Amino acid sequence: MLQQTTQRARMTLDEARRAIQALRASVLDRQDLKGAVGREVDQFTANTNISCRYEIDAGSMDMPPDTAQHILRIVQESLSNVARHAQATRVSVDLERSDEEVRVVVRDNGVGFDPAEKRQGFGLAGMRERAAQIGGELRVVSSPGDGATVELVLWGGDE
Repeated sequence: MLQQTTQRARMTLDEARRAIQALRASVLDRQDLKGAVGREVDQFTANTNISCRYEIDAGSMDMPPDTAQHILRIVQESLSNVARHAQATRVSVDLERSDEEVRVVVRDNGVGFDPAEKRQGFGLAGMRERAAQIGGELRVVSSPGDGATVELVLWGGDE
């Protein structure tokens, strides 16, 4: 019985390691944040047929890998939410970096929602947690019928 328990524990640990590895943005191992976001937008458009424009300012998007990873995951989750819930026909993704801040804005023209309403899923909560982990703030602006805007702001853009 001890041997079976040890084997199950090892299997569970292996599963947990694989899950954590899956959370890592391996695409960032092959390209920078600008390229990774561009790839996500291209995939989103191809998979949903929703028009998606993206713009990344000409400034550098070099940043610590964990920060870039969290930004990419927030963009991915925002686009996923648009695809699942928004019924949008247009989306825009903007990344801007200045001396004071990094700003990421994902905006859609969909059906909107009430951000104060309790949700079943972990999407918005997870994005807020990611933002907090990198010292930022996630803002969600929406109302029924008016689309939605998810904005991540990180202070200290070019430190």
